Order: sequence, then structure tokens, then C-alpha cells
Amino acid sequence: MGTIRLRKEVRKKKEITKLKEELALNNQKLSEVTAQLKGKLQLISLQKEDASMKVEEMELVLRLGLKVLQPRFKYEEHPDWEQHAKKQVKYALGLSKKKLANFDAQEKELNTQLEHQASMVETRKKEIVVELKKLGLEEKDIFKKEIPSYIG
Repeated sequence: MGTIRLRKEVRKKKEITKLKEELALNNQKLSEVTAQLKGKLQLISLQKEDASMKVEEMELVLRLGLKVLQPRFKYEEHPDWEQHAKKQVKYALGLSKKKLANFDAQEKELNTQLEHQASMVETRKKEIVVELKKLGLEEKDIFKKEIPSYIG
């Protein structure tokens, strides 16, 4: 009878160890994914800021009546240089606004991915905690590395 009980205790300790390792890997994976996605978000944020500044610059050029562009077209033999410049600026403005909208979409997608990854990891974490409680572990000992002496 003693050996059966001993085997059960050993099996229980192995299961607890396995679940604790999975919990630690789960937490590590969450922090890695979070760091990676936050890095991408930061890059998109910088690109978005740059595109936003370009949009503001072009809108300012259009508001100022293209006088700031006059030196660039001064030496050209273009009779309607102002119309030509206005078309170029409006075209560039449209492209920049599209880029800005694209960055917003990418940012939204990355935030969705981040939330999804976090919820998956949290769900698994809760499942592991429930399993550890079923194996007799107390709440305070779940996140400790060693297995408490009252088990087995």
C-alpha cells in the first residue's frame, strides 16, 4: 500500500512541476510577444507622426497660396506654374493621407493581435492555476518556484 501512495505522490509532484514550468513559459511568451508588438507599435507611431507632419506641411502650403513653392518654379517656363504646383501638392497630400490611414489600420491590427495574444495566455494561465489548485496547491504557493512540503 505504501508504494502505491508513494507513486501517486511522485506523479502528483511531476504534474505540479510540469504545470509550473508551463506557467513560467507562458508568462515568458507573453512578455516576449508583448515586447515585440510594442516595438512594432512604436515604429508605426513614429511613421504615423512623420506622415502627419507631411500632411500638415502640405496643407499649410496650400493655405499659404503656394507662395512658398514659387522659388522652385521661378525659372521654369511654365505659364501656369501655380496650377501645376497646386496639383502636385494636392496629389502628394492625398498620398500622405492614405499613408496615415494605412498606419492607423496597422496600429489597430497590432493592438488587436496584442490583446488576442494576452487573452490567450491569460486563459491558459487561469486553466493552469485551476489544475494546480485541484492538485492541492494553495493560492500563495502557485507562483513560487519550489513545490511546498505539504504536497505529498
